[in-house]
Amino acid sequence: MNLNESDSIKVAIRIRPLSNAETQKGATNILSVTDPITLKVCVPGPGGTTMERDFRFHACLGPSIGQEQLLSLCGITQLLDAALQGYNVTIFAYGQTGSGKTYTMSGKEEVISSTAYRGDPTHDGIVSRAVNYLYSATAKRKDYKFSLSATYLEIYNEGVYDLLTERGSSSNNNYTNTGGGGSFSGPNIRPSLPVKWDPLIGGFFVPGLKSVQCPDMSTMMDVVRSGMAHRRVGSHELNIESSRSHTIITVSVQCTSLDPTSADFGTPRLGKVSFVDLAGSERLKDSRSEGTMLKETANINKSLFMLGKVISALAEREGSSTLSGNSVMSGGLDSMGIYSNNSGNNINNLSNLNNPNNPNNPNSNSSN
Repeated sequence: MNLNESDSIKVAIRIRPLSNAETQKGATNILSVTDPITLKVCVPGPGGTTMERDFRFHACLGPSIGQEQLLSLCGITQLLDAALQGYNVTIFAYGQTGSGKTYTMSGKEEVISSTAYRGDPTHDGIVSRAVNYLYSATAKRKDYKFSLSATYLEIYNEGVYDLLTERGSSSNNNYTNTGGGGSFSGPNIRPSLPVKWDPLIGGFFVPGLKSVQCPDMSTMMDVVRSGMAHRRVGSHELNIESSRSHTIITVSVQCTSLDPTSADFGTPRLGKVSFVDLAGSERLKDSRSEGTMLKETANINKSLFMLGKVISALAEREGSSTLSGNSVMSGGLDSMGIYSNNSGNNINNLSNLNNPNNPNNPNSNSSN
């Protein structure tokens, strides 16, 4: 993927392999990558016919593409280099539930959450590979002093929660929801944080959000592990481990020139990279969500609809957006630039994940 093109947002499509459960149910693969930028959808029609449609994107990744190829094929290393130069970058995974978003962004969470984790060359996702790239790149630059810090939040039922703060004083440290259509568990509820507009910086911010200084890779991965352990997950008909919230890891990079002959000597520049793992879109008739999960599904789909308006505005190069119905999403995705007076300083990458099997065709086409 080439970032020298004029588009405001880059889109990469990834297709996961069919699962064993899908194969046993007789599911067929209707998606294929015909060339590096073209996705073909082939749906069986009446009378033995086949309905075909092609979609073109900046990059298309088939089931054979491994995790180790994500950074280069999706142009992420170029985005990270831009962040080191003071740009705001957003990388996020979008798609229906069960399409592989969290695996693409984070890898195998049970591996990363282990205290013995020291890297997994096969399964590591975008976040850990990107963080490793940032530390490697800063170590090579002797003409600049770099300082990295990180925040980790989730957007759940229209509220913003800090995943790096300690749990509340309630004796019930974990909640479990088995109320209709599935179940989920996780840490007890943290206080919701406000989202406010700062006219001085020309953007939204979250007061009270904990920021952790990360002098090395080990500290940064501790932040990632802590956030992963606290986010909300659930189980329903479509996904045994479904994210019930949107999560955002933001890595801020401050660089200061050490070269006295440089024009920017002593003046710090601040860039940031936001890694967004979006909760998956769901059709209620398929997920069969009820009770608490029904409310979650409604809020997930509402926020994804608002995000679609943001992406459309970015594609049309609009400088602002009137998304007054969802200030929470606007605050969480401020680095996309659609809510910032400095929108020319933002670069965005969307990884659209697709379920390859025939029953999910309506959701895949909606995502595309």
